[in-house]
Amino acid sequence: MELLIDGTRTVGSLAADHPEFIPIFDRLGIDYCCHGSRSLAHACEHAGVHTEATIAQLAAARPLPAMVDSTDWRRASMSDLADHIEKTHHVLVADLFDRLESVLPRVVQSHAPHHPWLLELADVVSSLRHEMLDHMQREERVLFPWLRALEEGSVYDSQPHASVIRPIEGMVHDHVEVSLALTRIRQLTSGYAVPKDACGSFAVVIDLLHRLDSDTRVHIHKENNILFPAGVAAEAARLAGGRPASCSCHGSTPTCGSGTPRRGDRT
Repeated sequence: MELLIDGTRTVGSLAADHPEFIPIFDRLGIDYCCHGSRSLAHACEHAGVHTEATIAQLAAARPLPAMVDSTDWRRASMSDLADHIEKTHHVLVADLFDRLESVLPRVVQSHAPHHPWLLELADVVSSLRHEMLDHMQREERVLFPWLRALEEGSVYDSQPHASVIRPIEGMVHDHVEVSLALTRIRQLTSGYAVPKDACGSFAVVIDLLHRLDSDTRVHIHKENNILFPAGVAAEAARLAGGRPASCSCHGSTPTCGSGTPRRGDRT
């Protein structure tokens, strides 16, 4: 069956429906995670690429190979998706930062005289590490338990009368800051290019940063475009005394980037 794509679809919904589009978005510089509510046409304009040419590439995309995660996380429970994010993305982020903390200072000491941009890179990575580890801790201690409670139909004990929208909006704001830091890292490293005079440790730093960037975009996408909108919908359904309904914002709110049917639409 022919795949129908037009420029009005949000990039968040396209990434959620078709994980095989994500490598294409990455290659073209299309932000499907922090700005998932943008239409494809708007996102292409912002990235400086032609919409029709992008649509042609997306239409020709092949399904992801079996070794790559192609799970349709829209159909998972919030608990399962939160567990996956913690055990996969949070664990990887912590490991990458541990490894960077071990090798980056040595690279800066050895190579900064010929690559002075390494000094700023070290500062950006240090700030990003603090931001992301603190962010993930708040997700694991507050937001994810709250989402699990919503799914179970219970009240989150720590905030019995508050709305989950507030912590979600805080996380979305953090995601924007993380995205800006990663953009600066890409700029400083010239798109993760390994300098000709780089030693083995220098090449390892570039590889670790590239992996952090790639994984974090998918990480943010799963939260902004799938998990967080599901939490907002679940809370709205609880307050209305009914089962979750389709999200009606079509990706127009800060906490809903996909505009796709929610779990409550399943029969």
